[in-house]
Amino acid sequence: MRRWVSTVVALGLVVLAATPAQAADCRIGTAVDYAAPLAQLPTLPQLPEEKGNDLPFGPPGLVLDHYRVDDAYLPGIESAGYRLRSTAKRARRVNWVVTMKILNVDSEGKSGALLNLDRERIGRIAPREKFGFRVYLTSAPGLYRTQIVFRNRRGKLLGRFGEYFRILAGQYQAALVIDDPILSPGEVLDPRLDNGAARLQFGLGAPIERLEADQWVPAPFGNGPVPELALFLEPGASARCWPTTIPTDASPGHYRVGLSLTYQTRTGRSPLGGSASPTVEFEIVP
Repeated sequence: MRRWVSTVVALGLVVLAATPAQAADCRIGTAVDYAAPLAQLPTLPQLPEEKGNDLPFGPPGLVLDHYRVDDAYLPGIESAGYRLRSTAKRARRVNWVVTMKILNVDSEGKSGALLNLDRERIGRIAPREKFGFRVYLTSAPGLYRTQIVFRNRRGKLLGRFGEYFRILAGQYQAALVIDDPILSPGEVLDPRLDNGAARLQFGLGAPIERLEADQWVPAPFGNGPVPELALFLEPGASARCWPTTIPTDASPGHYRVGLSLTYQTRTGRSPLGGSASPTVEFEIVP
């Protein structure tokens, strides 16, 4: 069987070494929208989207890109910024002073402390030359804004662009839930994993147990072998990867389904995390 590697960043799930059918079994949603506060802030000048992101000032063929694509980060050593590059076939002279900043903002978008700054004078840009404007982020939870400003050598403002992002207070708050915990034979058990502010790694194994004489014992269904996969769920995302049809001969009683996962609440050179085994209980009735 052919193997593949798929990355679904926008939905919050990364599937490593999975077959197409297995990857399609996971339905991804949103448990917590960590980007929602950003949408309430005042609008910032965005990067140009026409003509291949060519800057609206200066000579043609100069493109400005993001280094960063996320709205929310876990604490850790990360960086954000922009890249200026030339797609022109000949050198361009611009004589610019470019300043890149990261500032703390409040819930209304008002600027606070300046956290980091990068400034560079650019006289001439050769074909395919690149200039990076990147600064490291703080680990303190909060709302932040990047800002890149272009001025000519006399100090006249040529253009300004920016974007908001959020740094989370990394915490393990994952929960396994069932929409309806009372099921009958023939119905589908469809547990959902809701992630908080951590990065989760787990697999497709979700063993089911039955309560007998105050002890949990393996149920006669839902415990078959599963492929060896590494699934990653990003902060705020939810996943449904373990649908199981209750057999028609399933005995009524009290059951539970559980997962084994690891989590990371801090990234970078000093990551923090641990392991957990969330469960959720349900009833099977005639």
